[in-house]
This record gives sequence, structure tokens and C-alpha cells, in this order.
Amino acid sequence: MEKRLENLQEQTKITNICKLALESGGDVKPLIIPSYETGGDGLTNGNIINVDGKWLLNIRRVAYALFHSEKDQKFPSPWGPLVYFNPEDDISLRTTNYICELNTDKLSLTSWNQVDTSKLDVKPMWEFIGLEDARLAYWDTNLYLTGVRRDTTSNGEGRMELSKVKKKGCCDWSEVQRQRISTPDGLTNAEGGSYCEKNWMPINDLPYHYVKWSNPTEVVKVNPDDATSEIIAMNTNPGFNAPRDMRGSSNVIRYKNMWVAIVHECDLWYDIDGKKDAVYHHRIVCWDDNWKIVKMSDTFNFMTGQIEFTCGIGLKDGNFLIPFGFQDHSSYILKLPTSAFDFLIGGNMPEQTIETYKETVITDFINDPHNGSIAFNTAEWYFGEGQYSSALGFYSRAAEYSTDENIIYQAVYQMANCLAALERRDNAEELMWMKTIEHDPERPEAYLALSRWHSWRNQPNKAYYFASIGMKAKKKGLPMTENSSYSDEELKLQYLLFSNYDGKYDDKFKLLQDAVNRGADYHWLPYHADKWNIKKNS
Repeated sequence: MEKRLENLQEQTKITNICKLALESGGDVKPLIIPSYETGGDGLTNGNIINVDGKWLLNIRRVAYALFHSEKDQKFPSPWGPLVYFNPEDDISLRTTNYICELNTDKLSLTSWNQVDTSKLDVKPMWEFIGLEDARLAYWDTNLYLTGVRRDTTSNGEGRMELSKVKKKGCCDWSEVQRQRISTPDGLTNAEGGSYCEKNWMPINDLPYHYVKWSNPTEVVKVNPDDATSEIIAMNTNPGFNAPRDMRGSSNVIRYKNMWVAIVHECDLWYDIDGKKDAVYHHRIVCWDDNWKIVKMSDTFNFMTGQIEFTCGIGLKDGNFLIPFGFQDHSSYILKLPTSAFDFLIGGNMPEQTIETYKETVITDFINDPHNGSIAFNTAEWYFGEGQYSSALGFYSRAAEYSTDENIIYQAVYQMANCLAALERRDNAEELMWMKTIEHDPERPEAYLALSRWHSWRNQPNKAYYFASIGMKAKKKGLPMTENSSYSDEELKLQYLLFSNYDGKYDDKFKLLQDAVNRGADYHWLPYHADKWNIKKNS
């Protein structure tokens, strides 16, 4: 086992509580919804709740691919280190939600179904579409999704919504009622109220109650008949101070006669060019029955990502179950022993256990998250699963942290492949191919990719241009992942296919004939052999 986290009790920030969990008898598993359901989009920001003995998760699917250049920002986009790669025919930031059932022994999903909102959806008026960062709540035998929606006003004014969902048939979920919750003051942004109400934390055991603010603490109750809200409790003397505003994250549950939740803080900044970057921090907060903060952890990260977020917390058999999103592209479930949880809120260091978790690409990453080779292996696993948005994020980390030039090249190359697989992101894909060439212009692989890219867009002159440069590349034969779909044979054929642009038919026909004689596995070879034979003879 890796060396234990050093000097945890002296740290003001724990950067990797997933590692603490593994070393304390816990576990971490990825939450995967098959790509035939999602198209490889990112899954993030899960919530969890126990309903009649079944553990249900809500997982957020985002249609954008978050690109985040961390560390030294060796491969930032022209739009900055943090950017959303949207489909170019849909620039909205679109969210859909999946209600899933969790096997708590295996920490794996046994079912997943997108919530059908079609009966209540209206034409969106803003670019943020869908119910964002939704939490499940089970109140008065009804199951709700409650989160923020911003697409119903022309200025993007966000308000919490209470959305009742029911099963449709044996397993599908459908939204049957939608209510927009008014703030206690009832004011819109135009009337002097808040622009965006977000991240209210539902209290599991108090129907229709939320922790609206954490510090100072404000608890509100929503009337389910008309969606009005009123302040139930306010504590302006919390007893603990935080350097930043503490915003809601998880739901609120009972633990050891306290109300317990995970909150977040955010450092957001813009550089001199106005380009955005951010870092999220989390804390555990514990309140007494008068909603005074009695315990509070130091800040922590789940597994060293700058962009991490949780919408839920549950407690089962001496372990907290905490779903969380990493870099807005991949979703996980953390099993955190209560001993580790108690340590985080001021208790004793938990005993280090004999390794009980199964070693996987995910646990390898948790134990060494700044190892470029391990990040690359993690990306490869996600790519093989068809989780292209997740793979993109891990390839990006591999490129930033690796010192191996071959891994860096492959990682940047595969970022472009991920964007190609996600489709309708032509500009970003072309940009990443060019970044691959910039990193090493003497390798052929990216030239072939750009030749393909232009040929599929009916730009044969550019297809030939990049293929011809690739043919002259000096560094051929270097290792490439099978996921790259590169071959020297295809480069030659791509070069031949568009070679009528310089008229040098003799040399090209010989190359093509050699490929035919070797039995190169391209079904269109005979057609092009005939084509070039005609041109040669003419």
C-alpha cells in the first residue's frame, strides 16, 4: 500500500479524501451509464437517497465537454484554461437527469433511466437548459427532484424548483409536476431580489425544508401547494468562520444527534485576458438542533481535481455514501467509513486497514493522481468504455503531468479523438489536432488525422496537403495506443487518394500497387487502383 497521507492532522486542507477512504477500509467506484444511452457525454454531480430500502441516485448528464488545463497549463485552449466544448449546432449548456439504483455492496448501478420531462418542458429562453445539480428528496411518500432551473426567463434568472417524479411503467421515470419556488422575500431580480437561487440543501427528515444558507445558517420551509417559502430558522452567530462563502452541496442528514451536510466554497478568477479558471473546496458542516454550527472540517478535495462537486450524502452500515463529480466529466461513489468522517470533523486519526479494496485504474489514479502514465491509463479505460468526455479529461491531465514525450503526444492526440467521437465539435477537434502537431511536428499521426478530417469535409486539397507532410515525417514507428486508429498503410492510401493535386502519378501508382499486392485491407482499393491506372495510362 502507498505511504499513508502525511501529516494529515497538521494540514489545513486535505487534497484527497478518496485516498483517506481507501486507507481506512472504504472504497471508490466509477458510476457508468453506457455510452449507447449518453453518447459518451459527461456524467457528474450525483445525489443519493434511501427510499424504502432502495438506494437511488440522481446523476447529471451534461451535453458539453469540460476542457480544463491544470498545473502548468501546457495545452490551454485559445478560450482559456477552462472552457466548455459544446456541439457547434447547440451552444446551450444542456442538462438531463438519470435516476439510478445503486447496489451498495458492489457500489455499482443496477439500473438507470433518464427522467422524461417532455410533458412539462417549454421552449427555453436561456442557454442553461434543464434542471441543474438536482437532489432527490422523499417527502410525504412522494419522490422529488429539486434543483435550479435558468431557462424559463430571458435573463437567466435562476430559481430552485420542486419537481415531482413518478415511475412510468416498471422502471422509467417521468416528471409529473413542476413548481418554481419563490424566495422568502418573494422578489425577482428586477425587483431587487437575488439573481440566482441555487444549491438549497434538502433536509431528508424534515419534509419540504432546506438549508438555504450555511454560514450564517438559514433554514426555509416550502409550501408544496403553492411553492412559497418562509424562513424557519436563522442563526447569525454560527461559532465558526470560513474564509469564503459556504454554499450548499449535499442533502442534509442526521448523524450522532447532529444535522450533517457537505458544503462547498469556490475560488473563481479571470486572468488579464478575461479568461476564467476556478477551484472548488469542500467542507463537512455539523449543526445542533438550533442550527448552530458545532463542528466543521477543514477544506478538502475528493481526488485532487480543481472542479469537483457533490450533491448528496447517505449513511449505511457504518459508512457514508457520497457521490461526486470530477471535472464535470465523470461520476463516482465514495464509501467513507465513519471513522474517517469523524477524523475529518475533529476526531482521531482512523486506523490504517489492511488493503481491502480492489485495485483498479481508478484506485491507481487515486493513489497517484499526478502520475501522467496512470492518468493516461485511466483515460484509455474510459475511452474503451465509450465515455469520451471522461476520457478527454484524463487525457488532458496526462498531457499536463507526464514527462514522457510519447505519452504527452498520444494524450493530446487522443483528446482530439475524444472530440471527434463526441461529434459536432469540429473547431475544437481541429484545434487539438493542430496542438498535437505543434507538440511534435515530426510525427505522422496527427497529419493523417487532419487529412481524414478535411477529406470528410470535402476539402481534398487540404486532405492531400496534410497527408503529404505526414509521408515526409521523420519519426515513424513510435508507439501509439490502439485507440488512435492510426496506421502507416492508411497514411499512404490517404496520400494516394488525393494525390491528383500535383500530377506525380507514377510514384503514387507504384505505392498503390504495392499496397494492393500486399493485400492491404481496404475494400475500396480495387476501385482506386483502377482509377489511378486509367490516369497513369492517360
